[in-house]
Amino acid sequence: MSVQTNVSVRAGDFIKSMRIRPLFRPELLRLQAHIVWPDYLQRPASTEILSNGRLALLYGARVSFAGRANRALGSAAWTNGAAAALPVTNESFRSPALVLTEPAAGAEPAPARTLTFVWTDTYRLRCAAPYRLELSGRPDEPPALQCEGLAGAVAVLPDEVVELRVAAKDDYGLQRVWLDWWLERERDAAVASLPSNVTTRLLAAGAPDCLATNAACRIAPLAWGVPEGVTIALCAQALDYLPGRAPATSAVFRVYVLGRAEHAKLLQEQARNLLARLDDLAREEERLLLANAELAAQPPEKLQSEKAASELRENEQGERANARQLEQLAAELDKLTREGLRNTEIDNATLRDWQKNSSQMRQIAAQPMARAAQALAGAQADPQERQPQTDRAAQQEAQALEQMRAMQRSAQAALDQMAARNFVNRLRDAAKKQNEIAGALQHDLPATAGLPADRLPAPERGRLAAAGTEQERNRRATQAVHDDLAGFYTLTRKEAYEEVRQAMSAPDVAGEMRELGATIAKNMGGQAIGEAQRLQGKLNAWADQLEKAGGGGGGGSGEQQQIEADVLLGLMRARVRQESLREQTRAAGEIKAGSLPHATLSAALGALQGEVTANTRKLAEKTKFPQVAQGVEQLAGMMEAVEGRFREGATDSGNIALQTAVIETLAGMVQPSSGATGSAEPSAQELAAMLTAKRPGGNTAGGTTDRENARFGGNAAGAADGRRRVRQSGGNDAGALPAEYRDVLQEFFSATEAEAALRGAGVKP
Repeated sequence: MSVQTNVSVRAGDFIKSMRIRPLFRPELLRLQAHIVWPDYLQRPASTEILSNGRLALLYGARVSFAGRANRALGSAAWTNGAAAALPVTNESFRSPALVLTEPAAGAEPAPARTLTFVWTDTYRLRCAAPYRLELSGRPDEPPALQCEGLAGAVAVLPDEVVELRVAAKDDYGLQRVWLDWWLERERDAAVASLPSNVTTRLLAAGAPDCLATNAACRIAPLAWGVPEGVTIALCAQALDYLPGRAPATSAVFRVYVLGRAEHAKLLQEQARNLLARLDDLAREEERLLLANAELAAQPPEKLQSEKAASELRENEQGERANARQLEQLAAELDKLTREGLRNTEIDNATLRDWQKNSSQMRQIAAQPMARAAQALAGAQADPQERQPQTDRAAQQEAQALEQMRAMQRSAQAALDQMAARNFVNRLRDAAKKQNEIAGALQHDLPATAGLPADRLPAPERGRLAAAGTEQERNRRATQAVHDDLAGFYTLTRKEAYEEVRQAMSAPDVAGEMRELGATIAKNMGGQAIGEAQRLQGKLNAWADQLEKAGGGGGGGSGEQQQIEADVLLGLMRARVRQESLREQTRAAGEIKAGSLPHATLSAALGALQGEVTANTRKLAEKTKFPQVAQGVEQLAGMMEAVEGRFREGATDSGNIALQTAVIETLAGMVQPSSGATGSAEPSAQELAAMLTAKRPGGNTAGGTTDRENARFGGNAAGAADGRRRVRQSGGNDAGALPAEYRDVLQEFFSATEAEAALRGAGVKP
């Protein structure tokens, strides 16, 4: 019976009528847990509705349970080890609070306990089944850290910026997340002018209810006051609210701050490694060629056997694997070329050679290797065509092998040229360091002359120690050049390099530089200055000698193609360096501890901008196209405006906006056009396509810090009318640019037009 009904009972003359109302057993509509958290969490009490019969409770938290039935209750009880009645109010009941105690250190956690709830309504109907809740304890786990955007070890130039993204999460609240960084000094020489303590930078301030944070930190050697030759070690840390707990710590990341000559040498080693892998691949291709030639020479009955078909299948798979590996080498060579764009000491001829080889690798993989694999597949499918198809495969493999060997010879020559150029750059770099040391000593000479080193004032004594440290580092760098010259001469047998090596040995220049370090340590300033200048002259003379012997560049073919490719590569370099400067500008506003004084940093950024501007202006003289030359000149004018802001000490959003406009203009000018030539040597347009494909955004430093680039719309041809006005990559409509960009650009255009008007009137602005 499920509906109400009236019932009459008759017994003789007695009649009794009654109404029967059937009822279901009382049901539990909701069971919720009221949790009071431990005091150290600083969290307010919370309520959690239980729906799956399980509750994992933090050790030390107090929990009570409240249930609500679908009608008024007469009684309720629970079993928590022993049965006990629960207080009832209308349709609700509530349990007393209980606490799960954390097991002692090293002890096994207690098994989950089962709480059983039963209830009876005012009609004395009992619940159909008790509600069972599995209650378990859980510890307060330490925070979890995830770091992205930076490899475990990366190399950057001093004026570059890399970014580390840090995500932290905790089960019961993060207190704070921060970055610790310190300097790892060279094994046998301390950098006396740098702080040795750990510097802390707060990334995110947490809160009791903050369970996850995401933050990023720009690592900027220039803004942090870190010179080349020093390693920045850093790690992220996160702390929750558990008293006495040590912070969670990420792996240690290392950022090697390299000079341009050191960076060029690193790229040279990577190029040599790629060349060795190309040689291994050529040997494998030669093995396949011999195997297929032997198969093709077999009698028809053997060639049509199942064994021959199996060998052909293996050879086809090997050919396809070779093609994939060659395409992978091409991709790595493209990446190496993009790395080379960062360094002005990697000349354009080397970059063109690398891109030419990359293009040839793809061409070999797509044509003779692919045709050879296709012929081998055809030979397997048709035994009657096996002989001619195997012959065809061998011919294609011979063509691929010939092209790979020719490419090896070309690449080796380019690598030798790069190594030769690197010797020139390293010697000039050592000479520059000697000049800087002499300048630093000259600056302090009036205050330090005649004083013993141990009686110098603390600032001068620190600078003297720093000069000695730099001298020792320069000595070891010069010694490395001497040692590398011996190996290079063994490989190339070029006499000029052996002559320079011998000149560096007698007298021993490294010994002279060591003696200079001792002179500096004794504060014999006048003598040290003269000796440093003498060494500077010797190092420059050796660099000149090697440059005349053929270490100053070269390579490539096709006069007009060279010139326009040089312009394109120059614009790409400018874009990479401008992106780096923009990131440095942003970092200047973020980094405080350990950074340079703002005026010093702004002046340093202005000097770097001036270098980029000067190099960009030179490109106008290299192009044969007046429209391109005019666009480059106007671009250099925008860069001069950025430089002026740096000189004024401005590292604000307006400067960043103007730099972004410069970068957009550069992006439009190097935008690859359609119409690839299909030639083995890439055109300027193909160079642009290869070098801008999948480029990291923000900056290109750090090698493996690949991040998707922020896209900017439109094309900037770089051309303009007779007035000094630049077409932006956002299009001709200025409204397409963000408001802050339009304001800065309008200010720039107004200033330059006013300057042009004054000059036209014969007035000096």
